[in-house]
Amino acid sequence: MDLFKLDAHQITVNLRQITPHIHFQHFEKGATLRASEVKPKLDKFIEKIDAKEKIDAKKYKEWRDKENGSLKYKMSFSPKGRATIEEPVKPRGLYFGNMGVEPGKERMTVFYPQGIEMHLTSQNTDLLEYIKGILPYFFALHAFGTRSSKGFGCYMVERARLDFQKLKSYTPLETFYSIKYPTPINAAVLQDIWVLSNLMKGGINYSFRNPNYYYKGHIFKYFTPKGIGSEKAFIKRKILPGDLDISLDSESKKNYNEYRFVRAMLGLADNYEFRRNRRTRRGGKVKVSHKEIERFESPISFRAYENELLIVPQIIPKKMLNTLFTFENERRTHVETIKTPDSFDIIDFMDSFVDDFNNESIDMFSWDRQTSGSAIYNKDLLITKH
Repeated sequence: MDLFKLDAHQITVNLRQITPHIHFQHFEKGATLRASEVKPKLDKFIEKIDAKEKIDAKKYKEWRDKENGSLKYKMSFSPKGRATIEEPVKPRGLYFGNMGVEPGKERMTVFYPQGIEMHLTSQNTDLLEYIKGILPYFFALHAFGTRSSKGFGCYMVERARLDFQKLKSYTPLETFYSIKYPTPINAAVLQDIWVLSNLMKGGINYSFRNPNYYYKGHIFKYFTPKGIGSEKAFIKRKILPGDLDISLDSESKKNYNEYRFVRAMLGLADNYEFRRNRRTRRGGKVKVSHKEIERFESPISFRAYENELLIVPQIIPKKMLNTLFTFENERRTHVETIKTPDSFDIIDFMDSFVDDFNNESIDMFSWDRQTSGSAIYNKDLLITKH
């Protein structure tokens, strides 16, 4: 079955929208995917494929613009039907961009239930033919708009089927992971992504309800056998000092050789907040800064495609390794520095997490199933490595 409509030098592609798209121009009629965002990503995707597979040199040279190096095709999008526009208040914890924003200027999500059309035009018909072959893989590995790494703004070529072996060759580290659902994925998968992200990084803490309702982030557990303590205990000792409390006392009994800013390996936040409770009197916000690094998006990307949630590890920039960050409390009375780990094997980390997720019981999270609405608590859903 042909997935594309070809008319002379134009291709029309039907795209299905899978998850809401946080759009900065949601107020404009027909706001959807923008060529200014999609085309540079598609050009770069083709460039990376060429570096691996070596597209015919003469042909590839003909495809590129001599002046700016971009590929010689044009792109546009037209929505089908009306959009559903909502504030991204769910899932919890995945988007805080509207906090403190004056009414009327918030970013909203845009979703087209009937999908959108993508139009590609070029005088190079062989370039259009090539794009036809890779487009399903491009959309499987890319999402768009704000918070795209957490699964917002996912689209797929309608009726396309993926060869996972081929998809694997297109990923940055030639490795990805997936969770197969019994039915096609929709926006509800964003709640599952929230849970998975927290299981990997910050942990899930509802100890204010019950002391047993706590799952430590896997990034912390991953570094413990290596003799490396996390920045969490470091912060409580150096930045939010006070009498030893229950939660910190448990950390002090571990035999750490050193403390490192391990959480930064999964994305950089500009501050962390610690809440006071019956287990600890320490609390407050801690600011994180670096002379040159202001932002580092999570190197673990979530992509929704048909009935598969894809988890795609990205390459960790060298600048994030063994680099010094400054931590300070709100009053700036305590300022300390701490380094990130010397190295971080993201595939080894993911393998460790998958083993823990698939084999360890997380029935302790059944208390949260109704409030989160996450299917991840269903142990029939397992993570597969590709």
